[in-house]
Amino acid sequence: MGVLFFLQSWSPLGLLKTGSLFLLDRGMNVQQIGAIEAATLFAPALTNPMMGLLADKLRRRKAVSLVAMILSIALLVLLAIPRIGCAGCFWMLFVLMTTLSCVTLGGTIDAYTLDLLGPGRASEYGRYRLWGSVGWATSAVSTGLVMEHLGFFWNFPAIVGATALMLLLCACFLPRRTLAEERSSAGEAAKPARLGALRRAVCHWRVLVALSEVFLLGFGVGVAEKLIFAYVVHELHGSPSLCGFGVACMSSTNVPLFFLGGRLLRLLGRDAMLVLSLLAHAARTYFYTRLTPATVVCFLPIELLHGITFSLARTASVDFVRAQLPAEWLTTGQQILMVVGPQGVGGGAGALAGGWFMHLHGGRRTYELASCGGGVIACFHVLACVLLRLCGRPTLLSDVRLEPDRAEPLMLGRADET
Repeated sequence: MGVLFFLQSWSPLGLLKTGSLFLLDRGMNVQQIGAIEAATLFAPALTNPMMGLLADKLRRRKAVSLVAMILSIALLVLLAIPRIGCAGCFWMLFVLMTTLSCVTLGGTIDAYTLDLLGPGRASEYGRYRLWGSVGWATSAVSTGLVMEHLGFFWNFPAIVGATALMLLLCACFLPRRTLAEERSSAGEAAKPARLGALRRAVCHWRVLVALSEVFLLGFGVGVAEKLIFAYVVHELHGSPSLCGFGVACMSSTNVPLFFLGGRLLRLLGRDAMLVLSLLAHAARTYFYTRLTPATVVCFLPIELLHGITFSLARTASVDFVRAQLPAEWLTTGQQILMVVGPQGVGGGAGALAGGWFMHLHGGRRTYELASCGGGVIACFHVLACVLLRLCGRPTLLSDVRLEPDRAEPLMLGRADET
Protein backbone atom coordinates (compact mmCIF):
# COMPACT_ATOMS: atom_id res chain seq x y z
CA MET A 1 0.00 0.00 0.00
CA GLY A 2 2.95 2.32 0.62
CA VAL A 3 4.17 1.73 -2.93
CA LEU A 4 0.68 2.41 -4.31
CA PHE A 5 0.42 5.67 -2.35
CA PHE A 6 3.80 6.70 -3.80
CA LEU A 7 2.84 5.84 -7.38
CA GLN A 8 -0.54 7.53 -7.00
CA SER A 9 1.31 10.84 -6.60
CA TRP A 10 2.93 10.28 -10.02
CA SER A 11 -0.35 9.19 -11.62
CA PRO A 12 -3.28 11.35 -12.88
CA LEU A 13 -3.73 12.68 -9.33
CA GLY A 14 -0.17 14.02 -9.60
CA LEU A 15 -1.04 15.68 -12.90
CA LEU A 16 -4.13 17.23 -11.34
CA LYS A 17 -2.06 18.41 -8.35
CA THR A 18 0.27 20.37 -10.64
CA GLY A 19 -2.47 21.00 -13.18
CA SER A 20 -2.07 24.77 -13.02
CA LEU A 21 1.49 24.42 -14.35
CA PHE A 22 0.17 22.33 -17.24
CA LEU A 23 -2.54 24.91 -17.93
CA LEU A 24 -0.07 27.80 -17.72
CA ASP A 25 2.05 25.95 -20.27
CA ARG A 26 -1.05 25.76 -22.48
CA GLY A 27 -1.64 29.52 -22.26
CA MET A 28 -4.61 29.59 -19.87
CA ASN A 29 -5.31 32.72 -17.79
CA VAL A 30 -6.11 32.72 -14.07
CA GLN A 31 -9.89 32.62 -14.61
CA GLN A 32 -9.62 29.68 -17.01
CA ILE A 33 -7.29 27.89 -14.61
CA GLY A 34 -9.74 28.46 -11.76
CA ALA A 35 -12.63 27.13 -13.86
CA ILE A 36 -10.79 23.96 -14.94
CA GLU A 37 -9.39 23.32 -11.46
CA ALA A 38 -12.88 23.74 -10.01
CA ALA A 39 -14.38 21.34 -12.55
CA THR A 40 -11.75 18.68 -11.79
CA LEU A 41 -12.84 18.84 -8.16
CA PHE A 42 -16.60 19.24 -8.61
CA ALA A 43 -17.06 16.38 -11.08
CA PRO A 44 -15.63 13.68 -8.76
CA ALA A 45 -18.18 14.79 -6.18
CA LEU A 46 -20.70 12.89 -8.29
CA THR A 47 -18.59 10.03 -9.61
CA ASN A 48 -16.38 9.10 -6.63
CA PRO A 49 -19.27 8.29 -4.23
CA MET A 50 -20.87 6.23 -7.00
CA MET A 51 -17.61 4.32 -7.46
CA GLY A 52 -17.45 3.79 -3.70
CA LEU A 53 -21.05 2.58 -3.56
CA LEU A 54 -20.44 0.22 -6.47
CA ALA A 55 -17.25 -1.19 -4.93
CA ASP A 56 -18.85 -1.65 -1.49
CA LYS A 57 -22.12 -3.07 -2.78
CA LEU A 58 -20.47 -5.58 -5.12
CA ARG A 59 -17.53 -6.24 -2.77
CA ARG A 60 -15.35 -5.69 -5.85
CA ARG A 61 -13.05 -2.81 -4.89
CA LYS A 62 -10.17 -4.25 -6.93
CA ALA A 63 -12.19 -4.66 -10.13
CA VAL A 64 -13.55 -1.11 -9.94
CA SER A 65 -10.04 0.24 -9.34
CA LEU A 66 -8.57 -1.60 -12.33
CA VAL A 67 -11.24 -0.25 -14.70
CA ALA A 68 -10.61 3.30 -13.43
CA MET A 69 -6.85 3.00 -14.03
CA ILE A 70 -7.33 1.70 -17.58
CA LEU A 71 -9.56 4.69 -18.41
CA SER A 72 -7.01 7.05 -16.80
CA ILE A 73 -4.23 5.80 -19.07
CA ALA A 74 -6.37 6.34 -22.17
CA LEU A 75 -7.20 9.93 -21.15
CA LEU A 76 -3.57 10.72 -20.31
CA VAL A 77 -2.54 9.62 -23.80
CA LEU A 78 -5.16 11.97 -25.28
CA LEU A 79 -3.96 14.91 -23.18
CA ALA A 80 -0.39 14.30 -24.33
CA ILE A 81 -1.35 14.74 -28.01
CA PRO A 82 -0.22 18.30 -28.92
CA ARG A 83 -3.19 18.93 -31.24
CA ILE A 84 -5.63 18.13 -28.40
CA GLY A 85 -3.70 19.97 -25.71
CA CYS A 86 -2.93 22.96 -27.89
CA ALA A 87 -2.50 26.47 -26.53
CA GLY A 88 -5.86 28.16 -26.09
CA CYS A 89 -7.94 24.95 -26.41
CA PHE A 90 -9.85 25.77 -23.25
CA TRP A 91 -12.94 23.66 -23.77
CA MET A 92 -11.02 20.63 -24.99
CA LEU A 93 -8.77 20.76 -21.93
CA PHE A 94 -11.78 21.43 -19.72
CA VAL A 95 -13.57 18.26 -20.90
CA LEU A 96 -10.52 15.97 -20.85
CA MET A 97 -9.19 17.03 -17.46
CA THR A 98 -12.67 16.91 -15.92
CA THR A 99 -13.21 13.40 -17.27
CA LEU A 100 -9.76 12.36 -16.03
CA SER A 101 -10.59 13.57 -12.52
CA CYS A 102 -13.70 11.36 -12.52
CA VAL A 103 -11.76 8.11 -12.97
CA THR A 104 -8.99 8.67 -10.42
CA LEU A 105 -8.98 6.34 -7.43
CA GLY A 106 -9.66 9.08 -4.89
CA GLY A 107 -10.09 7.59 -1.44
CA THR A 108 -10.02 3.96 -2.64
CA ILE A 109 -6.40 3.37 -1.61
CA ASP A 110 -7.15 4.91 1.80
CA ALA A 111 -10.06 2.48 2.20
CA TYR A 112 -7.92 -0.46 1.08
CA THR A 113 -5.25 0.45 3.62
CA LEU A 114 -7.73 0.78 6.49
CA ASP A 115 -9.40 -2.48 5.47
CA LEU A 116 -6.12 -4.41 5.37
CA LEU A 117 -4.94 -2.90 8.67
CA GLY A 118 -8.21 -3.70 10.44
CA PRO A 119 -9.73 -1.78 13.38
CA GLY A 120 -6.94 -2.75 15.77
CA ARG A 121 -4.22 -1.12 13.66
CA ALA A 122 -6.20 1.71 12.04
CA SER A 123 -4.06 4.34 13.80
CA GLU A 124 -1.08 3.14 11.70
CA TYR A 125 -2.74 4.56 8.56
CA GLY A 126 -0.36 7.55 8.50
CA ARG A 127 2.71 5.32 8.25
CA TYR A 128 1.52 4.19 4.83
CA ARG A 129 -0.03 7.48 3.73
CA LEU A 130 3.31 9.28 4.24
CA TRP A 131 4.62 7.58 1.09
CA GLY A 132 2.05 9.58 -0.84
CA SER A 133 3.70 12.76 0.44
CA VAL A 134 7.12 11.45 -0.61
CA GLY A 135 5.62 10.86 -4.04
CA TRP A 136 4.11 14.36 -4.20
CA ALA A 137 7.49 15.91 -3.34
CA THR A 138 9.48 14.00 -5.92
CA SER A 139 6.89 14.22 -8.69
CA ALA A 140 6.34 17.97 -8.23
CA VAL A 141 10.08 18.77 -8.28
CA SER A 142 10.47 16.65 -11.39
CA THR A 143 7.44 18.27 -13.05
CA GLY A 144 8.68 21.81 -12.43
CA LEU A 145 12.23 21.13 -13.62
CA VAL A 146 11.11 19.24 -16.72
CA MET A 147 8.61 21.96 -17.63
CA GLU A 148 11.19 24.74 -17.23
CA HIS A 149 13.91 23.05 -19.28
CA LEU A 150 12.09 20.76 -21.73
CA GLY A 151 8.39 21.69 -21.67
CA PHE A 152 5.48 20.10 -19.81
CA PHE A 153 4.86 17.51 -22.52
CA TRP A 154 7.87 15.47 -21.37
CA ASN A 155 6.20 14.81 -18.01
CA PHE A 156 3.59 12.58 -19.62
CA PRO A 157 5.81 9.49 -20.10
CA ALA A 158 6.46 9.37 -16.34
CA ILE A 159 2.77 9.92 -15.49
CA VAL A 160 1.54 7.24 -17.91
CA GLY A 161 4.29 4.86 -16.77
CA ALA A 162 3.42 5.29 -13.08
CA THR A 163 -0.27 4.66 -13.80
CA ALA A 164 0.56 1.54 -15.81
CA LEU A 165 2.77 0.27 -12.97
CA MET A 166 -0.06 0.88 -10.49
CA LEU A 167 -2.36 -1.12 -12.75
CA LEU A 168 0.14 -3.99 -12.89
CA LEU A 169 0.76 -4.04 -9.13
CA CYS A 170 -2.95 -3.89 -8.29
CA ALA A 171 -3.74 -6.67 -10.77
CA CYS A 172 -0.95 -8.97 -9.57
CA PHE A 173 -0.56 -8.33 -5.85
CA LEU A 174 -3.79 -7.05 -4.35
CA PRO A 175 -6.22 -9.81 -3.34
CA ARG A 176 -9.31 -10.22 -5.49
CA ARG A 177 -11.23 -9.48 -2.33
CA THR A 178 -9.96 -8.44 1.08
CA LEU A 179 -10.84 -10.55 4.10
CA ALA A 180 -13.51 -8.04 5.11
CA GLU A 181 -15.08 -8.20 1.64
CA GLU A 182 -15.07 -12.01 1.71
CA ARG A 183 -16.78 -12.03 5.11
CA SER A 184 -19.35 -9.50 3.97
CA SER A 185 -20.13 -11.53 0.87
CA ALA A 186 -20.49 -14.71 2.92
CA GLY A 187 -22.58 -12.93 5.55
CA GLU A 188 -20.09 -13.88 8.27
CA ALA A 189 -19.12 -11.17 10.81
CA ALA A 190 -20.61 -8.25 8.93
CA LYS A 191 -24.02 -6.74 8.38
CA PRO A 192 -25.49 -6.52 4.90
CA ALA A 193 -24.57 -3.26 3.18
CA ARG A 194 -27.81 -1.35 3.69
CA LEU A 195 -28.05 2.21 2.43
CA GLY A 196 -30.22 3.12 5.40
CA ALA A 197 -27.36 2.53 7.84
CA LEU A 198 -25.06 4.72 5.74
CA ARG A 199 -27.66 7.47 5.45
CA ARG A 200 -28.33 7.59 9.18
CA ALA A 201 -24.62 7.68 10.00
CA VAL A 202 -23.90 10.48 7.53
CA CYS A 203 -26.90 12.50 8.77
CA HIS A 204 -25.72 12.35 12.39
CA TRP A 205 -25.24 16.00 13.38
CA ARG A 206 -21.65 15.45 14.49
CA VAL A 207 -20.75 13.93 11.12
CA LEU A 208 -22.50 16.77 9.29
CA VAL A 209 -20.63 19.40 11.32
CA ALA A 210 -17.31 17.60 10.75
CA LEU A 211 -17.91 17.33 7.01
CA SER A 212 -18.92 21.01 6.89
CA GLU A 213 -15.66 22.00 8.55
CA VAL A 214 -13.69 19.79 6.17
CA PHE A 215 -15.53 21.50 3.29
CA LEU A 216 -14.66 24.98 4.58
CA LEU A 217 -11.05 24.01 5.15
CA GLY A 218 -11.03 22.53 1.64
CA PHE A 219 -12.41 25.82 0.30
CA GLY A 220 -9.51 27.71 1.86
CA VAL A 221 -6.97 25.15 0.68
CA GLY A 222 -8.46 25.38 -2.83
CA VAL A 223 -7.84 29.13 -2.82
CA ALA A 224 -4.32 28.64 -1.49
CA GLU A 225 -3.09 25.74 -3.57
CA LYS A 226 -4.98 25.78 -6.85
CA LEU A 227 -4.04 29.39 -7.57
CA ILE A 228 -0.70 29.79 -5.81
CA PHE A 229 1.33 28.86 -8.91
CA ALA A 230 -0.47 31.53 -10.94
CA TYR A 231 0.19 34.02 -8.11
CA VAL A 232 3.89 33.09 -7.88
CA VAL A 233 4.48 33.10 -11.65
CA HIS A 234 2.31 36.07 -12.72
CA GLU A 235 2.43 38.48 -9.76
CA LEU A 236 5.68 37.54 -8.04
CA HIS A 237 7.59 36.55 -11.21
CA GLY A 238 8.74 33.21 -9.85
CA SER A 239 9.74 30.23 -12.01
CA PRO A 240 7.98 26.89 -12.63
CA SER A 241 10.84 25.07 -10.92
CA LEU A 242 10.30 27.21 -7.81
CA CYS A 243 6.67 26.05 -7.83
CA GLY A 244 7.82 22.44 -8.06
CA PHE A 245 10.18 22.87 -5.12
CA GLY A 246 7.28 24.51 -3.26
CA VAL A 247 5.24 21.31 -3.55
CA ALA A 248 8.27 19.38 -2.27
CA CYS A 249 8.34 21.66 0.79
CA MET A 250 4.59 21.14 1.21
CA SER A 251 5.06 17.41 1.35
CA SER A 252 8.22 17.29 3.46
CA THR A 253 6.43 18.08 6.71
CA ASN A 254 3.69 15.59 5.88
CA VAL A 255 6.10 12.68 6.22
CA PRO A 256 6.99 12.95 9.94
CA LEU A 257 3.47 14.04 10.90
CA PHE A 258 1.84 11.14 9.08
CA PHE A 259 4.37 8.77 10.65
CA LEU A 260 3.43 10.09 14.10
CA GLY A 261 -0.29 10.21 13.24
CA GLY A 262 -1.33 7.44 15.63
CA ARG A 263 0.61 8.94 18.52
CA LEU A 264 -0.78 12.42 17.80
CA LEU A 265 -4.31 11.03 17.82
CA ARG A 266 -3.69 9.62 21.29
CA LEU A 267 -1.89 12.69 22.67
CA LEU A 268 -3.85 15.55 21.09
CA GLY A 269 -7.13 14.06 19.92
CA ARG A 270 -8.96 14.80 16.68
CA ASP A 271 -10.34 18.17 17.74
CA ALA A 272 -6.95 19.67 18.65
CA MET A 273 -5.43 18.30 15.45
CA LEU A 274 -8.12 19.94 13.32
CA VAL A 275 -7.75 23.29 15.11
CA LEU A 276 -3.97 23.24 14.63
CA SER A 277 -4.43 22.49 10.94
CA LEU A 278 -6.80 25.46 10.56
CA LEU A 279 -4.41 27.80 12.35
CA ALA A 280 -1.53 26.63 10.17
CA HIS A 281 -3.63 27.35 7.07
CA ALA A 282 -4.46 30.84 8.34
CA ALA A 283 -0.78 31.56 8.99
CA ARG A 284 0.28 30.19 5.62
CA THR A 285 -2.14 32.32 3.58
CA TYR A 286 -1.28 35.40 5.66
CA PHE A 287 2.43 34.96 4.91
CA TYR A 288 1.59 34.81 1.19
CA THR A 289 0.39 38.39 1.44
CA ARG A 290 3.82 39.50 2.71
CA LEU A 291 5.69 38.16 -0.33
CA THR A 292 7.13 40.46 -3.00
CA PRO A 293 9.05 39.72 -6.23
CA ALA A 294 12.26 40.36 -4.27
CA THR A 295 11.32 37.88 -1.53
CA VAL A 296 9.51 35.28 -3.65
CA VAL A 297 12.02 32.61 -2.58
CA CYS A 298 10.49 32.82 0.92
CA PHE A 299 7.54 31.04 -0.66
CA LEU A 300 9.44 27.80 0.02
CA PRO A 301 9.59 27.89 3.85
CA ILE A 302 5.99 29.13 3.96
CA GLU A 303 4.92 25.92 2.20
CA LEU A 304 6.18 23.89 5.15
CA LEU A 305 2.97 24.95 6.93
CA HIS A 306 0.96 22.93 4.40
CA GLY A 307 2.13 19.72 6.04
CA ILE A 308 0.62 20.77 9.35
CA THR A 309 -2.66 21.65 7.66
CA PHE A 310 -3.00 18.60 5.44
CA SER A 311 -1.53 15.79 7.53
CA LEU A 312 -3.26 16.71 10.80
CA ALA A 313 -6.64 17.37 9.18
CA ARG A 314 -6.39 14.26 7.00
CA THR A 315 -5.39 11.95 9.83
CA ALA A 316 -8.10 13.27 12.17
CA SER A 317 -10.89 13.24 9.56
CA VAL A 318 -10.04 9.81 8.13
CA ASP A 319 -10.02 8.34 11.63
CA PHE A 320 -13.28 10.09 12.55
CA VAL A 321 -15.13 8.90 9.42
CA ARG A 322 -13.77 5.36 9.88
CA ALA A 323 -15.08 5.29 13.45
CA GLN A 324 -18.45 6.91 12.77
CA LEU A 325 -19.63 5.22 9.58
CA PRO A 326 -20.60 1.52 9.31
CA ALA A 327 -17.65 -0.75 8.51
CA GLU A 328 -19.43 -2.22 5.48
CA TRP A 329 -19.40 1.25 3.86
CA LEU A 330 -15.68 1.89 4.39
CA THR A 331 -14.86 2.81 0.77
CA THR A 332 -17.93 5.00 0.41
CA GLY A 333 -17.14 6.83 3.65
CA GLN A 334 -13.62 7.66 2.52
CA GLN A 335 -14.90 8.73 -0.90
CA ILE A 336 -17.43 11.06 0.76
CA LEU A 337 -14.63 12.57 2.85
CA MET A 338 -12.51 13.01 -0.26
CA VAL A 339 -15.42 14.64 -2.10
CA VAL A 340 -16.17 17.36 0.47
CA GLY A 341 -12.55 18.28 1.23
CA PRO A 342 -9.61 19.94 -0.54
CA GLN A 343 -9.60 17.31 -3.29
CA GLY A 344 -13.34 17.63 -3.88
CA VAL A 345 -16.09 20.25 -3.92
CA GLY A 346 -14.47 22.26 -1.12
CA GLY A 347 -11.28 22.73 -3.08
CA GLY A 348 -13.22 23.22 -6.30
CA ALA A 349 -15.38 25.97 -4.84
CA GLY A 350 -12.25 27.65 -3.47
CA ALA A 351 -10.50 27.47 -6.84
CA LEU A 352 -13.53 28.84 -8.70
CA ALA A 353 -14.31 31.67 -6.29
CA GLY A 354 -10.64 32.40 -5.69
CA GLY A 355 -9.86 32.56 -9.42
CA TRP A 356 -12.68 35.05 -9.97
CA PHE A 357 -11.69 37.17 -6.95
CA MET A 358 -7.96 37.09 -7.75
CA HIS A 359 -8.67 38.21 -11.32
CA LEU A 360 -10.50 41.26 -9.98
CA HIS A 361 -8.52 42.14 -6.87
CA GLY A 362 -5.18 40.37 -7.10
CA GLY A 363 -3.53 37.66 -5.08
CA ARG A 364 -2.68 39.70 -2.00
CA ARG A 365 -6.27 40.60 -1.23
CA THR A 366 -7.42 37.06 -2.01
CA TYR A 367 -5.05 35.51 0.51
CA GLU A 368 -5.91 38.08 3.16
CA LEU A 369 -9.51 36.87 3.06
CA ALA A 370 -8.42 33.23 3.04
CA SER A 371 -6.34 33.81 6.16
CA CYS A 372 -9.26 35.42 7.99
CA GLY A 373 -11.52 32.53 7.01
CA GLY A 374 -9.16 29.92 8.46
CA GLY A 375 -8.97 31.80 11.75
CA VAL A 376 -12.75 32.12 11.99
CA ILE A 377 -13.32 28.37 11.47
CA ALA A 378 -10.69 27.53 14.09
CA CYS A 379 -12.39 29.85 16.60
CA PHE A 380 -15.78 28.28 15.84
CA HIS A 381 -14.47 24.78 16.49
CA VAL A 382 -12.82 25.76 19.77
CA LEU A 383 -15.94 27.60 20.95
CA ALA A 384 -18.24 24.70 20.00
CA CYS A 385 -16.05 22.18 21.84
CA VAL A 386 -15.90 24.38 24.95
CA LEU A 387 -19.68 24.80 25.01
CA LEU A 388 -20.22 21.05 24.58
CA ARG A 389 -17.86 20.29 27.45
CA LEU A 390 -19.60 22.85 29.67
CA CYS A 391 -22.85 21.05 28.90
CA GLY A 392 -21.27 17.73 29.90
CA ARG A 393 -21.21 16.37 26.34
CA PRO A 394 -18.32 15.02 24.21
CA THR A 395 -16.49 17.34 21.83
CA LEU A 396 -17.31 17.58 18.12
CA LEU A 397 -15.01 14.85 16.79
CA SER A 398 -15.48 12.36 19.61
CA ASP A 399 -16.66 8.78 18.97
CA VAL A 400 -20.41 9.15 19.49
CA ARG A 401 -22.76 6.91 17.48
CA LEU A 402 -25.71 6.78 19.83
CA GLU A 403 -28.36 8.13 17.49
CA PRO A 404 -27.60 5.85 14.52
CA ASP A 405 -27.25 2.85 16.85
CA ARG A 406 -30.61 3.55 18.47
CA ALA A 407 -32.15 3.65 15.01
CA GLU A 408 -30.56 0.38 13.97
CA PRO A 409 -33.08 -1.98 15.69
CA LEU A 410 -35.92 -0.14 13.97
CA MET A 411 -34.26 -0.70 10.63
CA LEU A 412 -33.71 -4.39 11.36
CA GLY A 413 -37.31 -4.77 12.52
CA ARG A 414 -38.67 -3.32 9.32
CA ALA A 415 -36.36 -5.50 7.23
CA ASP A 416 -37.43 -8.65 9.14
CA GLU A 417 -41.11 -7.80 8.77
CA THR A 418 -40.61 -7.27 5.05
